Amino acid sequence: MASEILGLAEIRTVADMTEASRDEERCRRLLEAMVWPGGRICPGCGCRRSIALAGLELGRRARPGLYQCSDPANSP
Repeated sequence: MASEILGLAEIRTVADMTEASRDEERCRRLLEAMVWPGGRICPGCGCRRSIALAGLELGRRARPGLYQCSDPANSP
């Protein structure tokens, strides 16, 4: 089996699913592909541009998988 993440269409068996979700990063990317098959979309405005949310108030990055809309029209 390839070391790359399997695409959703390539997962046919329990063994394939186990391989595709063998660690947290792979599992998160697989779930994101299921939720956003065409790429991330802001649920508020439909914008396709986003950035990973950073935990600046904590001096570090927030947990993986948190995103913020990058639509300039929605900026404060």
